[in-house]
Amino acid sequence: MKSQVKIKGQTVLDTTWNREIYASKIPTLNAFYKCSNSLLIASSKIDSLGLWELDIPEGLNTEIIRIHVSKKAYPVASLIIGGEDNNHAFIAIGKSGVLNYIHSGDRLFSDFACKTDPLNGQMKKIKGLFEAREFDYQTAKDPHIKTEIRSALAKELRIIADTISDVLPAIYAAHLSDMGFNKDEVYDTMAAIDAKFGSHPYLEEYALDTRSNRTATVVIVICGLLFISYLSFRALLSYQTRHKKKLRDSLSGREVEVFNLVIEAKSNKEIADILHVEISTVKSHLHNIYTKLKVSSRNQLKRFS
Repeated sequence: MKSQVKIKGQTVLDTTWNREIYASKIPTLNAFYKCSNSLLIASSKIDSLGLWELDIPEGLNTEIIRIHVSKKAYPVASLIIGGEDNNHAFIAIGKSGVLNYIHSGDRLFSDFACKTDPLNGQMKKIKGLFEAREFDYQTAKDPHIKTEIRSALAKELRIIADTISDVLPAIYAAHLSDMGFNKDEVYDTMAAIDAKFGSHPYLEEYALDTRSNRTATVVIVICGLLFISYLSFRALLSYQTRHKKKLRDSLSGREVEVFNLVIEAKSNKEIADILHVEISTVKSHLHNIYTKLKVSSRNQLKRFS
């Protein structure tokens, strides 16, 4: 009988964050970053010490959930991907009735960080292997070396998928082994997992009985290319997020107040009235903000909101 899972953790937040944490269902392994209110399955208040406790509904055994917090004035179902403000993490749900989430590092969250849980330990090891090889791929210059890195990584992940004793890490490793040019091998691995462990919701998206369909093959290849493009996009987004945060952090306290009022579409006169200063002072602050953020108009400031 499947039972309810409780996740306990501690996340230290500054005043820019809402003091509530949410859990979302991950419907498929190609929808890790899909975020909507309809996928939310649990929430918990975060107390003054950063402690929280999520009660995960029954029926999610051997699946992945995502936990996240949201910035103030942001929608509840919103993700920040990359950088110090990365606001989410993934957790594998298995047989453990209680998961103690203990993240490490400088970011708010880290994936599969339930250190005493064997299932999350396996998932974290697989993800670490993937990210290490992807770093090698991104830093390599020679196209042949890049191809060799990707081929070797795919092989390593398929070996893990073939030999590991739990269905979720097996599917996860096989999923990450998909490099776009090895579809048949990925499908063979998924079929072997299906034969070994039986049906699983995350296997359904691979449509194991339709590999011979040429149209489906074309679609899968395109998805693989989009996945690679997405990795590049994430790297770019992470850089842009860090750059914008660095520029925002250069603003003084008063400049931050003026910036926030500008984002709220307040006029110079309205800002002056709210802050009890002269309009000329507001204009001076605006000039400094434009200079520090390297913009020339109020509309351009919205990129930093």
